[in-house]
Amino acid sequence: MVKIKKQILFALILFLFAAKPLSAQVNTIYQGSFGMQLTGGEVSSSLLHGELYYNYNRWWDHEWTAKLRSDFQSSEGKEVISKHLASLRYGKSITNDWYWFSRLDGEKDSVRDLDARYGLVAGLGRWFSDERDFSFFLEASAGRYSDHLTGQTSEDYGVIQFREEFDKKLLETLLLYQEAFVTNLKDGHRYVADLGLDNFINSHWGLGFSFNYDLAIYEDGTRQEDTTFIMELRFNYEIEGEE
Repeated sequence: MVKIKKQILFALILFLFAAKPLSAQVNTIYQGSFGMQLTGGEVSSSLLHGELYYNYNRWWDHEWTAKLRSDFQSSEGKEVISKHLASLRYGKSITNDWYWFSRLDGEKDSVRDLDARYGLVAGLGRWFSDERDFSFFLEASAGRYSDHLTGQTSEDYGVIQFREEFDKKLLETLLLYQEAFVTNLKDGHRYVADLGLDNFINSHWGLGFSFNYDLAIYEDGTRQEDTTFIMELRFNYEIEGEE
């Protein structure tokens, strides 16, 4: 626990004193989405989904990224899912293709009796394409996590993670995106995949269709599997300039 807190404090200090160039092109993105599903009949259920995303990018130098995602689901008035994910990330270019990054993660999942999971990772990434019509990168990182399970003593453990992401513009208003994430857990492994299609009505608003698959496999053979498909209203606001 003490080691995790020291690592987080060191990361925050590093973020605050990161070097900045004299002049650069700046791109700032604000995004959000909200989705809802209601079903009736013999079994009534509801699903609420929300996301917030912020990215500040000084081209060819460094960027900040913040993400927040929440899912609530109930069936017959009883809670089935209550999941929350948050991350704060800083990335710094090494070359035009390579960069290093550090990321703080936080998670809460009532279904898996996870009161809190948080930690710090750092690693390397490589851009294979960074164009407006197509972007693709791979990342590898390592760090420490801490799990706080309901009724159990918290435990720290080391993690090694791999992440892949791409965005492909199919038409002027149609965007396909995909992300895959693999990490070890204290006593198992976790695989997360997202696939989505956004159709923007104008430069700021659109409809999104997303599919999320989350699988955890533990050493004792236990599997925890979540599959979510949702239609959502999406918001995108982008600012470009120089500083």
